[in-house]
Amino acid sequence: MLNSTIQKLLTLLLLASMVQMAAGFDLRFLNNSPVRYFREADWKMASDAVRKALNETKDGETVSWENPQSKFSGTVSPLTTETQNDTTCRKIRIENNAKGMSGGGTYRFCQKPDGKWAAQQGTPKAADETKASSQQAE
Repeated sequence: MLNSTIQKLLTLLLLASMVQMAAGFDLRFLNNSPVRYFREADWKMASDAVRKALNETKDGETVSWENPQSKFSGTVSPLTTETQNDTTCRKIRIENNAKGMSGGGTYRFCQKPDGKWAAQQGTPKAADETKASSQQAE
């Protein structure tokens, strides 16, 4: 069930990043997206890579995955890690490749008190913007 949730989350994240580039809600652009071709095994490998990147990988390092059966692949690279008010957030870059296509985006995940990671909506902010936003909210 956890893998299914992560798969859906990754799909939504990838769709959200691609929707920003598309006009309106026209989803025909997904016909040219690598995730269109992913099967269960590809999603599992991609999900495992995201989990490993968030939990075990230092900023600037890369977790790679490749399905030898489909020949699809991807990378997950943590870019920055911040902790504010006892909440740890990480900005990661996700890239996927399938059938000669590449796609991906940069996303911000924050760790919930139960240890699980949740994707944050919107564009990730730089550390100084996040501080300014939280100070304004106080």
